[in-house]
Amino acid sequence: MDNRPTILVAFANNLERPLEYLKVEIEKIRKILSKHDYYFRIRVVENATISDIGEVIEECKDHIVLFMYSGHADGLSIETEEHRMSAKGLANELEKCGNLQLVILNGCNSQGHIRFIEAIKTPIVIATESAVGDLSASTFSQVLFENLFDEETIEKAFDEALKKAESYRGNGGKIESDKQIGRFLDESNTIDNIWILRVNEETSNHWTVYKEVKKFKNSGDYEPNEYLKDCLFEALCKPNLKVCNYNDYEGARAEIWKLFPQFISKLIFDLCAESTGNSTIDIGKRFDKPTITRLEKCIQFYQTIQEVLLSITLSLIRDSLVKNKQTSTEPLKLVFEEAVSKKINKIKPLKAGIEWLNAWLKALNIDNSKLFVKELIELKIDVLDEVAKFFEKLNDDITHNSNLKESQLNRWCESAEEMLVDLIGQNLFLVNYQFLSIKNITVYKNRTHPKARFGLELSVYEWKDSEIIDTDDRKGGAKIESTPDSFSVLMTKIRDVSQDVVIDLEDSLKSIESDQYLNLSPFLIDKNIKYEKEALTHISYIDTIANNKYTYESLWAKDMPFIISDTREMRVVFNDINDQFNHFNKLIS
Repeated sequence: MDNRPTILVAFANNLERPLEYLKVEIEKIRKILSKHDYYFRIRVVENATISDIGEVIEECKDHIVLFMYSGHADGLSIETEEHRMSAKGLANELEKCGNLQLVILNGCNSQGHIRFIEAIKTPIVIATESAVGDLSASTFSQVLFENLFDEETIEKAFDEALKKAESYRGNGGKIESDKQIGRFLDESNTIDNIWILRVNEETSNHWTVYKEVKKFKNSGDYEPNEYLKDCLFEALCKPNLKVCNYNDYEGARAEIWKLFPQFISKLIFDLCAESTGNSTIDIGKRFDKPTITRLEKCIQFYQTIQEVLLSITLSLIRDSLVKNKQTSTEPLKLVFEEAVSKKINKIKPLKAGIEWLNAWLKALNIDNSKLFVKELIELKIDVLDEVAKFFEKLNDDITHNSNLKESQLNRWCESAEEMLVDLIGQNLFLVNYQFLSIKNITVYKNRTHPKARFGLELSVYEWKDSEIIDTDDRKGGAKIESTPDSFSVLMTKIRDVSQDVVIDLEDSLKSIESDQYLNLSPFLIDKNIKYEKEALTHISYIDTIANNKYTYESLWAKDMPFIISDTREMRVVFNDINDQFNHFNKLIS
């Protein structure tokens, strides 16, 4: 049985009053929907008659979640290829669709249909309250679908479609005067065209069409990692990436692992590695069954992403302050005071860091496009907030309830996997970057490799202090001579997937310019600053600052604290870390 949610789109034209742009609209809508047919059953009915619409509804009634009609209309009916279909008659057909969430009536003056659609308990309706031009209507539906199926909320998708459609309104905001290109049955109505979005009280403006995919999944059929693998493969199967040379995740998994920073690749590997059947080997190393340990691994995945995003956020703020020769304003200083001085990583939920970054950029009057990691401010804050709340609650629940039934574990693991997919989807931009460990010493490995390897590439060179502005005129008179930077974790851009570009850095990174990287230290550091003979990058994030100690936690594994304190063994490292935090504190104070 095909259990995918169904998208039903019906188009109708009229030979006597043909819609010039309807054909273009059909082609564009088909193209948009074809990219999503893995998750949705797509039914596009061209030259629709009343019986055509009725037959598809009868066939798919239990799975239809979205219906759109595009063509001539008025407040009492829509026009099909043979006859007019009354608003009441259309509503009677749609009433059979028990899971219908959204009805779009993309013709003129269709607001008269709203009361009939709302009477059958459809949560969301989009209609028009006037005549609308053919080109405007065609543009509206295309942009609406592009945004909806790019997982935007119904509110955001509607707003974007409306803005674009209004660009094609002629005659100073009026619709085109030539009645042949309008989508109206009542030719006397030629006022401004405008669309209406109606959402009932029980339904949020944050509804997305992809939420319907989750509703149709049967928890009894849950197979751990199936959804995660499919989504990873689909998201990364792009012409300019080697993933597209394979047919599925299993074939492409090595290429997928290579794309992500190591600490994320390791988590994907851990979650997706299949059990061997040997309980001794599998314990603590395999997480492909719906168990408490899998839930804990999902929570760790979320926490890792959170710490990386927050570290990038803090680094961007520091970078902006230094490059724009400014210190913090008083309100922003107060916002960050506790977070920076006590527990930097505890800025929760996820959206708080992004909101603060936006506030900071606005206060500094910085062009967002000039940020090194500009993708950060394009993240969907509501999605991040929903993910954060889910995993924080999950962490609390399993801490106090370790005796879960199998059915509960199935349901929780399935929900956790869906949330992880949402989280990874928001952070796919990380495949465009690599994280390099940079040190001011040359490191040798005793055994297999003659030199240490960092970030899968040798990145060892002398790193000098970077001069910044003279700060005599700063508020408070504090003067910072240079940016402490004796060792770092650098974030460098290696590709631009959207532009089909791969960026080649020179073999010697000594010549790297400041606009080619973002320094993430001291928020992220490499454990190798102490253990100099480690072969691979071991990145850790700042967890707590207290009692003259900096405690870092590994991005690789849970509960592996690395403490830097003012001891004889750690004094040089401690002083370097201390200088970097003091520098940041002065910038924001």
